[in-house]
Amino acid sequence: MNIDLEEFHAAFFEEVSEHLTGLEDGLLQLESRPQDDELIHGIFRAAHSIKGTGGALGFTEVAGFTHHVETVLDQMRQRQLSTTSERIELLLQATDALSSLIDAAKGDCAPPDNLDELVESLRRQIMPEGEVAASVILEATSEALILFDDEPATPLPTVAATPTAGGEPTRAKSANQAESIRVSVAKVEELINLVGELVIANSMVQQAYADESGDAQSLQEAIAAMDLTTQQLQEQVMAVRMMPIANVFRRFPRIVRDLASTLGKNVILETSGEETELDKQVIEEVSDPLTHLIRNAVDHGLETPAQRLAAGKPAEGRIHLRAFHEGGNVVIEIADDGAGINAQRVRQKAIDRGLIAADAVMTDDETNQLIMLPGFSTAEKITDVSGRGVGMDVVKRNVEALNGSISIRSTQGKGSTFRIRLPLTMAILDGLAMRLGNDVYVLPLLSVVESLRPEPKHIVHIAERGELVMVRGEPLPLIYTHRLFNVSGEPTNPCDGLVVIVEHQGRKYGIVVDELIGQLQVVMKSLEANYERVDGVSGATILGDGRIAMIVDIAGLVRLAF
Repeated sequence: MNIDLEEFHAAFFEEVSEHLTGLEDGLLQLESRPQDDELIHGIFRAAHSIKGTGGALGFTEVAGFTHHVETVLDQMRQRQLSTTSERIELLLQATDALSSLIDAAKGDCAPPDNLDELVESLRRQIMPEGEVAASVILEATSEALILFDDEPATPLPTVAATPTAGGEPTRAKSANQAESIRVSVAKVEELINLVGELVIANSMVQQAYADESGDAQSLQEAIAAMDLTTQQLQEQVMAVRMMPIANVFRRFPRIVRDLASTLGKNVILETSGEETELDKQVIEEVSDPLTHLIRNAVDHGLETPAQRLAAGKPAEGRIHLRAFHEGGNVVIEIADDGAGINAQRVRQKAIDRGLIAADAVMTDDETNQLIMLPGFSTAEKITDVSGRGVGMDVVKRNVEALNGSISIRSTQGKGSTFRIRLPLTMAILDGLAMRLGNDVYVLPLLSVVESLRPEPKHIVHIAERGELVMVRGEPLPLIYTHRLFNVSGEPTNPCDGLVVIVEHQGRKYGIVVDELIGQLQVVMKSLEANYERVDGVSGATILGDGRIAMIVDIAGLVRLAF
């Protein structure tokens, strides 16, 4: 009998991803807690689940390889094998190979080349050396699975396959393998309840509208009830997309461990706020910037044990990764207790590369921001880890693409803190609507500091450099948005309009506008996906009156202006 198991594969791949994460997390914790029986049992259960489910769904190579991992773990939990760093390192390598095998099963890549070598190493852990040479490595077939399990194996059903051009059968990709999100039952029940309330509110509005003898107040009350329910439904739908940032944080202990070992450093990674939730899209996009910042902290931020001891510090460096809510946004901080940023050295490198003038007057904070310029690096030599000047500019660009911002605080000799501020979601944006001529534009509220109507005495003209507005003694460059967006009716005098003060990369700018309409929440639509990329604009939205409003990209606007 042919049974198409494709519909179960998507669920398996999602489940096995969680088991692999648990497997790796457990092995990393086992290094510092080798006597924790419950921890070893949890690691063993993760491997056993991968093997059992993989075998049942016909992924015999996955099941066969996992069997060898499981056997080593079984003897470790029975205390027949000791928990050593070398053994954990081998199991971590096996976990990486298993992850590659899963990707190969999806059709994303080829199986890893070192499987036989890893299998031999795993078998060598549990057998005397003479027996290893004489043993025959079991083939990962459905028949071999009978030898892998303690209990009798059930014959595997035949999986429907699709022939390729070369004649080899391959698994047909199913629509069921589309991206999915796991949602708690409580969130689904709340959605169902809100839909029910929305139906009732809609009936109330229709009844009030149809009742000729009814008064306007009844209709207003019905509409108000419907508005409230719609808002609650919107918030709950957005909550479905929210995921804990722990899904990203879990990968960093392994990265820190491997990189510290390569660089000969002792590093302790501390995390907090893993339960903080972000939109799934934001979590996926912020993963790469965080990875680069963590690697930078280990490589550039922390000193070697000898350097730390000479400076009167503990030999072990510490990196603290935390996430928390602040002002309706999410803040992620990466702090280290290393040497900090040498502002003078950064400044000199920037002068040598022609990035700033030798007589430029800059604060330490402004100097620190130079490390985010393309091609900038203070590394003495190029290594596999760093030194090519590629990375921090990408971090900055990716964070800004999420309508976020990144700032740096550093004290030489004590350490550095990189602070990323992100919106909760990319789908809904809190904005400030402004009028330019007959058009409406939306500024991300996250970047807005204040608005004011300047007096003539506050405007300073600088030859060939444009105009500045003095705000409480601070000179801020003025940006004429009409000119940049080719909007007619440009005000020749900023005192005739309004100036909105925005902040970008720790610096403030004044944006000249005709009028402020007010604060609002807008649904963002990608302009690039639906039209084409436009400099200075990050997206578009439809206003309540049906008009289309462009959403301003502050970073792009600054680039256009200067």
